[in-house]
Amino acid sequence: MIIRHGETEANKAGLLQGISQGELTPLGIQQVKKLARRLKNETIDAIVSSDLERNKQTLAEITKFHNLPIRYMPLIREWNVGEFDLRKKEELRDARAKSGLTKAAFRPKGGENFYDMIERAKNFLDLIKSEYKGKNVLVATHGDFIRVLISLLLNLPIEDASDIPQGNTALNIFDMSPNGVKTITINSTEHLGLGAKETGFQL
Repeated sequence: MIIRHGETEANKAGLLQGISQGELTPLGIQQVKKLARRLKNETIDAIVSSDLERNKQTLAEITKFHNLPIRYMPLIREWNVGEFDLRKKEELRDARAKSGLTKAAFRPKGGENFYDMIERAKNFLDLIKSEYKGKNVLVATHGDFIRVLISLLLNLPIEDASDIPQGNTALNIFDMSPNGVKTITINSTEHLGLGAKETGFQL
């Protein structure tokens, strides 16, 4: 299971948020409480998380029902958008357009591009396969990093996967086995009570 954190102040303001910590809004707190109730009866053997504050706040609610240690890993932090952290998304889009590079290839000053994230994600999936074989792992991370994980799990081109929706507290479930990866759900936000049109994602 892979989850995204609840709404942050930066999310609410429409700002990019990379490796800055992030504080959940009151709505974000309500979202993670609902996610925690959704996961209450799921079998979870281990929890692995980004070490950023917005994920720590998210997991504080989930661990009320699952008394497990949390393994915090900088490896699965959000996309490092460098100089554009906490700036408007349009600024990054304009800079990328001027560069002439694709969305995946553009590397902001002081940051990383999607191909850098792919390498991090590969290392993380290798770790999961070697250290958590046969276990149900809850992974708490971030929107763009989740998209990169999905691209690897489902063998999708990163330029396609980078547009997959990931709402706040989105739940993604994959069954990994020696026979391959089975998709259970992508971007499920049904627990938020938003209505069918705003939940789930079909490839």
